[in-house]
Amino acid sequence: MAWSRPLDPAEAFFVRLDRVSRMNFVVRVDCDEVIDSARLRVALDQVQHEDRLLAVAITKVDQQLIFEWQPGRAIPIEVLESSRDQWDRMAERQLSSKFEAGDAPLLHALLLHDRACGWSSLTLTFHHAIADGRCAGELCRRILDAMAGDARATPSASLGAADCGAVPADLLPLHEGYPEVFRPPQCNAVERRIEREWALQAYRSGPPTPLPWFADHPGPFSPKIHRLRISEHDWRDLAAQCRRRNASVHGLFCAIQLLALHEILGADASHNLLIFSAVDLRGRLATPAPLRPVQLHASNLYNMYTLHERTELWELAKMATVLTRAQLDRGDAHLFYRRREVARFALPNPQTDALRWSQQTMEPRGSVLSTVGQFRGFAPHGQVRNVSLAIAPARNQACCTMVSSVNGRPDVCVICDDANLRPGLREQLVQSQQRVLDRAVQACGEISP
Repeated sequence: MAWSRPLDPAEAFFVRLDRVSRMNFVVRVDCDEVIDSARLRVALDQVQHEDRLLAVAITKVDQQLIFEWQPGRAIPIEVLESSRDQWDRMAERQLSSKFEAGDAPLLHALLLHDRACGWSSLTLTFHHAIADGRCAGELCRRILDAMAGDARATPSASLGAADCGAVPADLLPLHEGYPEVFRPPQCNAVERRIEREWALQAYRSGPPTPLPWFADHPGPFSPKIHRLRISEHDWRDLAAQCRRRNASVHGLFCAIQLLALHEILGADASHNLLIFSAVDLRGRLATPAPLRPVQLHASNLYNMYTLHERTELWELAKMATVLTRAQLDRGDAHLFYRRREVARFALPNPQTDALRWSQQTMEPRGSVLSTVGQFRGFAPHGQVRNVSLAIAPARNQACCTMVSSVNGRPDVCVICDDANLRPGLREQLVQSQQRVLDRAVQACGEISP
């Protein structure tokens, strides 16, 4: 009998959200060498052999979503010649693609060659239900290791030789690894405390400011990728300033995005703005989980911030850092999927009422930020120049900003859905974030250590 297991609530959440948005996660690795497609084929086969989640389809049995192992279906590779200035457009195409019910595997590869400059780009597209952003970097590292014939210190090796190619069927999904306090029935008290805190915040601050930017009738999904400009030197300065200010890089980019939205709405008035953040729970489980090439261990937080004309960048960055850590300690991220278990809702039809469906399964309209942090493990692969992540915003989100770095080189990617925004808003969202980021860099030079 084929291996299978029910989807964890976190995994099921992204499958259901995929009905009205695109829950594809795209990771792109740019290399200053031409990658051999035959070696890549061998490496993908090896990595797929090591993890069953790279050979599963999502099916439904008795109204329950399950992962069903379907061996023998290789990870597809598309190889194209393309100039580097078109690589983001190709990634947009990957964001727009859709994994249909029963498709396996839930990962495909796109290899782009720009032979004029001797560069290649490997783009991996996977369904968010099987992995998250930190996995994306580990998956790329593992593939490059396999291409180099390097099997040292890989997650699959830590499972033991007898398990190679057969990830144990009892591999714990996210919720099974939670500390007891965040599992039923103990989590009920935590959930009530979170609800009280949100009610108190709403009473003090009022409701979120409406964002009058969304199209009345969204058209077909149309993601657009933009990159914010920041040098390696400026990136180091920002990281150092974060340490001096007791703020995280995540908190800084929360502040940058919030101030950008505030600027577009009108910085001379007060606004209550929502922001969603992806967070990693690997270190907050009952037993910390190792970083594997494929497995979902990310959750989400959201919070509302009141901005006014005197709001200062670094004060906001520190506030976002403190609030994010407090929410993680409180259990907001652990209970995110439980509190949005879509089976509790009488959901509207996603084809005829996509906006209301999205609002019921997520939160009021806001924006989203994901700071993945530094990708490690690429030191033996000197040809890796950049690692870029992209996921499209949901229908109730204005934009998604993805921040990462590899070998000291930063990548700040802003993704918008043109079909979901009024004309001209995408450019405003990108330009406003760039202006705030530039001001943050300039301030680093003005503030002595």
